[in-house]
Amino acid sequence: MDQLTFSFQGLVATLLQLAAVVAGVVGCIQVATTRPDAFPAASKLSKGAWLAIIVVATLVAGAFGVLHLLGLLAAIAIIVYWVDVRPALQRVQGRGRQDGPYGPW
Repeated sequence: MDQLTFSFQGLVATLLQLAAVVAGVVGCIQVATTRPDAFPAASKLSKGAWLAIIVVATLVAGAFGVLHLLGLLAAIAIIVYWVDVRPALQRVQGRGRQDGPYGPW
């Protein structure tokens, strides 16, 4: 039973690490292909700053995994990009939804 529990925990940790790395790589590509003027227009850090944050976070999440403190901080940085920065950039660029949180205004 302990062997099964250990392997299940390892599988979950590996899947979380893989998800963080994939989200980071896709985030890197999106930041690299976004216009530089969209970041200040969305009141976010510069394109270079976000590119550095996402690249470092992806490397750290891949090296340590998300169950390590540094990996957890890296995963949080990647999540912040996906839930805060990316939607703001899409609104500024005219892509994305113009709805409120509960539907159209």
